[in-house]
Parts: sequence; C-alpha cells; structure tokens
Amino acid sequence: EHALIDPDNPQIVVAHLRCAATELPLTLDELKEFGEYTPALIMLLEEMNELRHINDRWYWHGRGFPAADVDLRNIGENTYTIVDITAEPPRAIGTLDEYSAFKLVHPEAIYMHEGDTYFVEELNLDERVARVRRTDSDYFTWSVADTRIRIESSELHKRWRISDVHWGRVMVTETVFMFRRVKLHTWESLGYGRVSLPPVEIDTQAMWLIPPQAVLRHVREYQRNPAEAMLAVANVVAHVVPLFVMADMADVGALVDSANTGVPTLFVYDAHAGGIGFAQKAYELIEDILRAACELINSCPCEDGCPSCVGAPSWYVRLPQYIDGGDLIPDKEAAKVVLHDLLQLEPYTPKPKRWRDAQRQTAEATPSPLHTAKPLPEKIEAEIRRHIANIQQRRYRR
Repeated sequence: EHALIDPDNPQIVVAHLRCAATELPLTLDELKEFGEYTPALIMLLEEMNELRHINDRWYWHGRGFPAADVDLRNIGENTYTIVDITAEPPRAIGTLDEYSAFKLVHPEAIYMHEGDTYFVEELNLDERVARVRRTDSDYFTWSVADTRIRIESSELHKRWRISDVHWGRVMVTETVFMFRRVKLHTWESLGYGRVSLPPVEIDTQAMWLIPPQAVLRHVREYQRNPAEAMLAVANVVAHVVPLFVMADMADVGALVDSANTGVPTLFVYDAHAGGIGFAQKAYELIEDILRAACELINSCPCEDGCPSCVGAPSWYVRLPQYIDGGDLIPDKEAAKVVLHDLLQLEPYTPKPKRWRDAQRQTAEATPSPLHTAKPLPEKIEAEIRRHIANIQQRRYRR
C-alpha cells in the first residue's frame, strides 16, 4: 500500500501559504519547505494584495481568516452541501465537490450515507445544495458520463517492456447525461433516467500507456475490436489502482481515448483538481498494476465479463436510445490478449464469441528575490487567481 498526497500541488500549497502567513511572517528559509512552486505563488499573492513584502519577510495583508477558506474534505472550490429534508428541521449530512456531486447526487440518484439510503429530490446548481429524502431503497444508481481527456503536457516518459508510458498534465471534461438503476446484491439492471447537467472540467495529472500497434493487430486477428479490449483493461485497472495507492475508486479515473495519440490509449487520472499523486504512483507501479489486473481477470469465473472484472457485456447492459451512435462493450477475452502481450506472457487465444451482432450497441509584482521562480502552469495560475478573487469578493461583501 502507498498512502499518497502531493504536497507540491499548487492549489494545496497556496492555501497553506495563506494560513501560515496569518500566524507569522514568512521568511525565505521557510518558503523552501513549501515546494518548487512557492516563489511563483508568493509573487501571485503579493500581486493580489494578500501578502506584503517587507525586509525579506512576507506579511499577511489580506482580509478575513484564511483557515476558514480551507475545506478539509474537498480540494475543489465549488462545494455542494447535502441536506436531509426528512429531518425537522432539515440538516446537512455531508458535502461534495462539484465533480463528485454531479455523479453522486444528481436528481433521482440514490445517495448512501452511514448505511442509509437517500433519494435526491433536487440538485440546485445556484445554491449548490442537494436536497435528499431518507428512503428504504432496494437499488442504487450509477451515473453514466461522457468523459473526454486532453493531454496538456508530458512530464515523464519511460519505455516499459514493449509500451510507451507517460505521466503529465491533462484536462478532463466530464458530462453526466444519464444514470442507471441497479438492484442491490444481484446487480440486475432496473432501467435508466436522463440527467441534464453542465460539463465539469478539471486540470489534473494522468498516466497514460500507449499500446504497440502489434498488440492491437493481434487483437484484430481474432475479429475483435482493440478499443473494446482496451476499455475492458481500463475497467479492471480502475478496480486495481486504488488498492495500490490507498484511494477510493472515486479518487481515480480510468478511460480509453484515441484522440490524443491516434491509438486506443489507457489513461489513469487523478479525479481531483491539480492532482494528488495517484496517477504518478500508477506510472511508477505500472508493472505491478497490470499484473494484478491480469490476475483479476483470469481468476474471475464469469464467462464474458461482469461488474467484478471488466464490466458487463452487451447482453447484460442494454443502453437505451438516449445514446447516439452506440458505445463500446468491454471485451474480457480481448483484454486477456492485450494484457498477456503487454506483460510479455505466453500469447493468449480467446474463446469464440458468444455475442450476437443484433445484441450489440457499439460514448506587476513587488520587487522580490523570487524573480527566477519556476512559473506555474497557466491554467493552474488562472484557477488559483479566480479562487482567491472569489474569496476576496466574499470578504468584501461581508
């Protein structure tokens, strides 16, 4: 197990700097303890009148109490409060960042809290409140989202066996557009519902593995779709990675995308703005993670895929007409072909297909000794500026 937190995440560091400065003036020696982006963040805070530089010390010059602006549960700026309207008077039972709220407390979702189930009556985007009602439900809901990823920069690269593996910054855009009702214990599909929510963007970190063309050609030799093979691998990796990085499944995302590299590429990303370090650890442990993924698939007794390994096949999941064009189906047998090739194990020969084609539905700063600072990434700097400006506006309104 690897307990992780990225102490150099600028969105975490800026909060620490603001809080520390209110306690005592910051010295040059102290700034060295806050990471490589600290000089750039100090200059940014000076520019925004949060800090004042006097005799090589930085004094708090802002308003309010910065510690009150730090949410210990969420790193994101937009936090939604979950309110139980069954109670008299209604009471808050939790909070979620926007990225998680859209997936877990969208209208008609079943939200689970301390062993109890709640039906989401309303998700108010203006108030950032989810109103829920206590209920005894024999099913849970699973959001369905269109997730897109764009590579912003590759900061690490290595050759792992026969594949190229990268780690760097990405922009993830996710739009929740429907949800699925699933019966507890049996995982029986009970139907679907529409959701109308705006897309959410997070600038974060990711690891991505580009499979060789030879592996993809090997999959095609068995009349199978390489993208469906990689999707199955991504689904099982999503189960495995949290075990190696001590994270919840909601903290890590996995998907397959071809737009960035031209081939079906496996991405594993941190589901938190700025990144926490999960994807970088996955980059370091790629051998162990893919071996564990291969063992999980091989040990699962299902025939064609199930929620415990690669996800459900087409005869199990019938996506409704809401989806234009259709979507990919995770292919367990093809995933074995891919993983055996990537790990350079004995080549795997998949069993004949059992699916019928008819069943398939193929989604200007104060003078400072910090002028040589490593600059912040533009998007991170813009996000931090917006965050601090919002805090200042709230203080001034008070």
